[in-house]
Amino acid sequence: MANKKEITEELLTSFHQQFSENQNHLQTVFIQFLSAVLVILAGYGYVYANTASNADFFNVTVFPKTTTLQSYAILHLLGSFLIAEIILGLLITLILNIGYGFRRDQMVIFNIRQEYLGDVFHLRIFGNKSFDPRNKSIYVFLPEFNRMFVYAMALIQLLLLGSLIFALHKASLYYFGEYWYISLFICLPLVWTFWVYGTYWRKYKKVCCTAASTII
Repeated sequence: MANKKEITEELLTSFHQQFSENQNHLQTVFIQFLSAVLVILAGYGYVYANTASNADFFNVTVFPKTTTLQSYAILHLLGSFLIAEIILGLLITLILNIGYGFRRDQMVIFNIRQEYLGDVFHLRIFGNKSFDPRNKSIYVFLPEFNRMFVYAMALIQLLLLGSLIFALHKASLYYFGEYWYISLFICLPLVWTFWVYGTYWRKYKKVCCTAASTII
């Protein structure tokens, strides 16, 4: 059976391997998510730029005596907006899930290192902040990499919502009149983002904050 010194050396060696693997993984994930966001913005931006303020609600507008597109319908703009917002919402949910899973696993690793390295040696090697998953606030409970993506995508969702409201206002449709139900649909993706963020925050508290009281 391995003694405590051998286990300590194995833990430190595995940390170096884990560090290299994590860095490579983050670079790959960054490229994938950035590509997805750019495709989403390009699609919505194209429809947005080709939708006139006097566009018909249901039908596209073409130039007289031709079949050349003059303007997409307002319904197409709404559809491209909802698709972009839903995909962004799904990406945010995925990133939150990855971030929560990282904190959950980090808590397990933290407990193992505390057990075999001891408080003093663990503190000297890993410090008391970066590798401690316990008692993070709601704003920083995600790892920094995940947090930057979530905040950036939520900001993009807000900007897309603002651009759509501006377009509908120019088209005299953003008034709670004939098309009042539009307001319900365009706000749902953003509501989902706040809800799912709160859900993962509560899951994090159960795993890392409740457990922390039994460790300290």
